Amino acid sequence: MATLGGLEPLFGDAAFSGSGAGGRTYFMDAHHIISNGSLESADIYTGSSSGSYDLKIKIFRPSGGDYNFIGESQVYNFTGTSLKTVTLDTPISVLVGDIIALWLSASSDNKIRVQNFVGQGTRNIEGDATATVAESSTSLSPDYSMSLQVFGVLSGSSINATLGVMSLNGFDATIVEGADIAITTEPLKNNTGTLLTSTGSITADVYNISTGALVVRKTGLTSDASGVVSFTDPLLVTATEYRVIISISTSDGVARITTS
Repeated sequence: MATLGGLEPLFGDAAFSGSGAGGRTYFMDAHHIISNGSLESADIYTGSSSGSYDLKIKIFRPSGGDYNFIGESQVYNFTGTSLKTVTLDTPISVLVGDIIALWLSASSDNKIRVQNFVGQGTRNIEGDATATVAESSTSLSPDYSMSLQVFGVLSGSSINATLGVMSLNGFDATIVEGADIAITTEPLKNNTGTLLTSTGSITADVYNISTGALVVRKTGLTSDASGVVSFTDPLLVTATEYRVIISISTSDGVARITTS
């Protein structure tokens, strides 16, 4: 099966627990789903100081500052510290940019190993999240990402994706070299072909394709009179392919962009 996202599970540098009433849900803030597909299995590096514990794998879809719940696995029960492979009874359909999450049952013991990645944290919220979660309601554990990687069957193309009420079409973009590298999209259109001109409150998320890590997020963007969105950032690198998600309200458009 193909790798759909996450982080290669290693023993790492520390561990998270399920402390809190109803356990705790952790969201991988950086190592997202990198290919469209059907999630069917996962490798997890667990860590428990004593006793048994339960966990579930979850998928959320980011949109406008929220994590929208997509699906979850059955409950797995584990003991001990080791690399474990699990299979989902019911596969979950995933899209590029989806958030991989993990619920841990209530316990102060360490349950999931994490690795140190400066600037790439994990968000969490108390309880077993099974509905939309506002990112603002979560807490950030900076510089740590879970030892969790998911696998499955690829479906269609990961270059363009449509979803949401407006169903943004996949778009093209170009990179312009300068003091700051610029990303400039082709005119954005909805699923009826209408140009999205002078549209505000646009968010652009730029991801590293190989790791799934978020490179930069640009918020408060506005398309011009031609429906074009353009922005610059010093974190962008020339001759590098990125995955860019443009979000407007509850709709997303996805494209792969190679710097020139």
